[in-house]
Amino acid sequence: MAQEIPGTHLVGDFGQKALISKEGKVLMCRGVGDTRWDFPGGRLHLREDLTEGLKRELKEELGIETEVGEPFFVTVWYGAKTGLPRVLLVYLVSLVDPTAVFSIARDELEEVRWVGKEDIESLDITPEWKPALYKFFAIQSFVRKPRAENI
Repeated sequence: MAQEIPGTHLVGDFGQKALISKEGKVLMCRGVGDTRWDFPGGRLHLREDLTEGLKRELKEELGIETEVGEPFFVTVWYGAKTGLPRVLLVYLVSLVDPTAVFSIARDELEEVRWVGKEDIESLDITPEWKPALYKFFAIQSFVRKPRAENI
């Protein structure tokens, strides 16, 4: 029987991000004071359900209702101010109302925009997300959507 060793569990945090696509582009955002583009989403609260936490973040940041689909991409980031690793999970997400107008939380985000494959190298995108974007654009016609309609 395996013995648990005190102090050997992961010490870090967990973030969840949304890959929302529309008409062949992916939604990216830039936080207040940030220069790099990021996927919308944020950190998971203690004891919070993963998908409910992501829905909460998207409602807070963008004022939208969403449907969270399958996990699409995962990476670990070591740049947090705490110095601890942050596990980042990107989900495929669709808008409940594809015509919804964003209500951007200006205390969190400076800008949002739809990004195409041709924009990846010209924009200052968070480096951890470039592989996720290239993967998505390479296989987007085969990706299972969270809803029946195209996202």
